[in-house]
Amino acid sequence: MATPASVITSKTNYAAAKRKALQLINSFRSGSSAISPHYPNLARFQVAHELTRTVNNPGEIHQVQSSLCGPAAFFFSLVETRPDVYVSVAVDLFDNGSAKVGNITLKSSDDARNYKPTYIRQSDWMVLSSIKPNYDHPSEQFDGITLPGRLKQWFKDAGYATVNDVTNIFSTKGIQTLLQAQNDFKTGHSVCLFVDADVFNKPHQKTGASALPNHWVVLNSDIRIREYDEKLKLLKPPVSINTSLAALIKKEMRIANNKAEFAADMNDENFVEPIESEDRILLNAFTWGDSQRPVYNRTSMSQDARLYYFLRGFYGYVKAKW
Repeated sequence: MATPASVITSKTNYAAAKRKALQLINSFRSGSSAISPHYPNLARFQVAHELTRTVNNPGEIHQVQSSLCGPAAFFFSLVETRPDVYVSVAVDLFDNGSAKVGNITLKSSDDARNYKPTYIRQSDWMVLSSIKPNYDHPSEQFDGITLPGRLKQWFKDAGYATVNDVTNIFSTKGIQTLLQAQNDFKTGHSVCLFVDADVFNKPHQKTGASALPNHWVVLNSDIRIREYDEKLKLLKPPVSINTSLAALIKKEMRIANNKAEFAADMNDENFVEPIESEDRILLNAFTWGDSQRPVYNRTSMSQDARLYYFLRGFYGYVKAKW
């Protein structure tokens, strides 16, 4: 049996935690039963192989076709800081059918434990489904949804010292919230962005159907802005978002809004044209088995997304730190 995952301290050195995680996997690999007594379609050798890959590259966690992006964001954040705790969870689920992280009891539903993973990795299905006790099958999209309050509670119950919810389900957040996310990322927080999935979808994958947040990703880089110089008609070199830059962009957006509202009034229209500035945003995030997923624009395959386009799909974030 693995060391109880409920025993968590915030000062554990990451390198030591990773060594411990790999040791736990080696011990797990030599276990007596080739098949899990609680997940009859999961094989010990395969799970051990996948866990090793995850410890070495947390970005391999992948919910695939399921709606388990919230659990994926939570467990990615966990394995990035405490891989030993993550492996302890997986080992206990495989061998004992349940596990604990802080005050969270993890146990997949009966149907989920008997599901035979096909596209999704065995270890991912076992771990991600365990935090959703009413989730039975990847096709059940509604039961897999994670609202901000639930993600925040997972972090708190797991024992994270600092947790905060900076989201809004019904209206988007602006440049100041983006600056806050950058500052929290720079001070070592796990920053889970709440977004419309299309801002991270490649153009040919975009649906255009969502007007509400429907996806969680984990910020994994500085947030950089390429400001557009109206006089020179060119993009400036990218710089990390900062207080003065955020204030300047906010001012530019306010001026543009005022112009749009004035034009609407002059034409006796109720509809105000959206602001479509040329400023660009560059950032990478963990999602869909990719630890460095860029923001994609509507039509460009490169990371050259308009800032206004990203902000239309940005609903804030949940942050957590040990």
